Amino acid sequence: MSKRLYTTNTTKSTVYEHFALSSDGKHYMCQCIRKDDDGEKQCDAKFSSFSGSDKNAPTRTANLKRHLQRFHPKVLKAVNEKDSNENIASTSVTKNVQKSTGEQSPIRKFLISDKVTIRMTPEKFKHHIIEMVVKNSLPLSFFSQTAFLGLNGEMAKKLGVSLERESIRKLIIEEAKCKKEELQKVLKGRFVFLKMDACTRHRVNYFAINVRFVNENNKTITRTLGLKDTQAHHTSDYLQKLVEGVLEDFEIKKEQILCVVTDNASNMLSTNEKMNADEEGNKQILELEEDSSASIGESLETEENAAIFLDNFVEEALKLATIHHMRCVFLHCNLP
Repeated sequence: MSKRLYTTNTTKSTVYEHFALSSDGKHYMCQCIRKDDDGEKQCDAKFSSFSGSDKNAPTRTANLKRHLQRFHPKVLKAVNEKDSNENIASTSVTKNVQKSTGEQSPIRKFLISDKVTIRMTPEKFKHHIIEMVVKNSLPLSFFSQTAFLGLNGEMAKKLGVSLERESIRKLIIEEAKCKKEELQKVLKGRFVFLKMDACTRHRVNYFAINVRFVNENNKTITRTLGLKDTQAHHTSDYLQKLVEGVLEDFEIKKEQILCVVTDNASNMLSTNEKMNADEEGNKQILELEEDSSASIGESLETEENAAIFLDNFVEEALKLATIHHMRCVFLHCNLP
């Protein structure tokens, strides 16, 4: 078997050990032994030593390996093993020819883009923006940072989502309004528990109100109704106004509240007591007690009047219902 007679700096594969360059330098000739009807003889298959119009460029290694794969598979196997041991870098075509199946590389292999395709919708993109502000506490100025715009600016532009500060602020306010309306519908006419507490963080006094209820699937749900800055006002009168304002926003009536849970702070205890105080309701009770049986009998002369009377009586009685209070220390004592 002849040794390779012509090499260049770009020729690294050992496949050239099985081909000889012709005297004029225009062809590579296969030196492998081939069997036919006349016996064994040298293959002498010719391959151009030039690539394209550049006469100084050697033929591509893949052409020679493709010939070995078709007519001299054992030789190709030895070449591949030697190339692998020497850690030879081959082109994508060469790698495909090295496969035992001998299939050609699919054309899509050479058309793969460097860009990453992400399935994203405007609604999903907006949802994650809101989540980053509400749950992760990121400031609105974060979305104008160069790094964030470099990662998501092009995507936001194609989705039609503005990353301007006021646009994101408006987006969050609109989402909060929608969530509030949804919660109003859920809480309408439903019995609820309230949990109220206050704390101070970074010299700001906060007052929070949570609502707890059972949904249609008999699952206990907890939602935050409000988180207010008390502006250092801790009196029960001020807290009562905050609570009543939040209940009015969510259209929660007094008769829907089964219980209020707070800590043992005196202002919390006093707030619950003042919520139960209803002078107008007490007057109505006295008026009902002072009514004579004759006047009541007159109002019940017909079935229609009786039904109206009972409905009004039940409605007024519900308004006079007492909101029970539970101190959170009792909850801890009942724990196992």
